[in-house]
Amino acid sequence: MQPSDPITILKKLVAIPSYVDAGHDESKAAKFVFDYLSQFPYLHVERQKVSGRRFNIIAQTKKNTGKKILFAGHLDTVQPKVGWQADQFSLMKKGDFLYGLGSLDMKGSIAAMLGALASLKDPKNLAFLFYCDEEYDFAGMKTFLQRRGDKKSYQLAILGEPSDLKIMNVHRGLIEISFSTVGKTGHAANPHGGINAIDATYTMLADLRRWMKSFRHPKLGPPSLNVAYIRGGLQLSENSTAIGKQGNNIADFCEVVVDIRTTSPLLRAKQVVHRLARDAKLQGVTLRNVIVRHDLGSLHTSKQNLLSIEKIVTQHTGEENPYLDPVGRGYSDGQMLQEKFNIPVVSIGPRGKGVHAIREAVEKKSLYTCRDVYASIMGSAER
Repeated sequence: MQPSDPITILKKLVAIPSYVDAGHDESKAAKFVFDYLSQFPYLHVERQKVSGRRFNIIAQTKKNTGKKILFAGHLDTVQPKVGWQADQFSLMKKGDFLYGLGSLDMKGSIAAMLGALASLKDPKNLAFLFYCDEEYDFAGMKTFLQRRGDKKSYQLAILGEPSDLKIMNVHRGLIEISFSTVGKTGHAANPHGGINAIDATYTMLADLRRWMKSFRHPKLGPPSLNVAYIRGGLQLSENSTAIGKQGNNIADFCEVVVDIRTTSPLLRAKQVVHRLARDAKLQGVTLRNVIVRHDLGSLHTSKQNLLSIEKIVTQHTGEENPYLDPVGRGYSDGQMLQEKFNIPVVSIGPRGKGVHAIREAVEKKSLYTCRDVYASIMGSAER
């Protein structure tokens, strides 16, 4: 039998590197979870291939009397960070915390889900999705949604994103767009003899920030814009991105990647691209190579649909207000589940610190509380 204690499970998960680069992926962690779930005779467990050796794990109870509650967690972590003073793949206890890469985001939640499942005798109306690539390009979730047509199977989805043992029922969306602008070069001594693409792009981005303020949401606040990458200069060839750095030339080329965290469901990539095209025309530059990498909306789940979950979280945590303040929080691909299945979606995960940073850690006590919260929610699905 596989272990049921969440710390024991977490120790095994942290020891399996599941970041993604040329030599690593989530497949070994996925095999561990697949083998763990396969021990339960009341579950049907399957692999869903994503790419190469990477796969999702989909499981569901064999006994079902209605729509299922879906528990979901991503198996991948961000890449290891320089600065750790200990082995990132060896769970280390220090004070009230357990340190290790992915301990909080989100192997701790997965360990709590598996431990909660092991505490049940013969559950029903449950489904599980453990998937790859959340930290990179959402390939695991996209594959699940593209290939699973059972839109009427689920009543609720619980994700394990870290949430300080509170309910995260709203969060910002994510738009990522890359584009380039082309101006007109000339002699730097005569700036008005050309059109500087770098200057024009900065003006466009400043206008985009001002314009986005009109999409403020009463709970999530204003959207944010991060210029994640920018490069410009003298375009040496129309067929390449080689850039000249001669100071006596007006820069006629600029390329940018922007990351926008939306708050209103009314702001999507189509509106942003339209605004960029408008501003490019006003600045006299040509907008080229527009690529929308992500166009993911914000999540909004009404508290009216979560009264039973509220009660369970409050019973286990003693919190009078069991909801997480969403301001400043990132995107969760549970939003894709909501958009696909039209169901309430929330994240509930343990307390901790250092997400996507060095010395990532999960609070030991909250890991057990999180397991108990999950077990109570799983038990409620049987009624």
